[in-house]
Amino acid sequence: MTHKPPPKSAFSGMKTHPSAATAHSWVDPAPFRAHVRHLTEATGLSWRAVPAAARLSPALVEHLLFGRAGRPLRRLSHSAAKALFELTPQKLAAGHRRRQPASA
Repeated sequence: MTHKPPPKSAFSGMKTHPSAATAHSWVDPAPFRAHVRHLTEATGLSWRAVPAAARLSPALVEHLLFGRAGRPLRRLSHSAAKALFELTPQKLAAGHRRRQPASA
């Protein structure tokens, strides 16, 4: 299976949230949600392997995939989107192998 990251157009709809103390870029989370699902399907790993490999909060990836309080995540920070965008199945699998404890 070939790696198909979210389209670069996923970054084009960036918005600045008016209530943020400083300007913060947001993107539509849907392409990145699909990307995380693709990563887990391509590698056979749990979604829990993704945050460690992308250096993101496990709660963020959980909310991206499953929503929060029954509601889907409406926006994703540009930095989190970029971290997910740069993660390939090969990088995820390689990172997972490096973190495995040695067998006794």
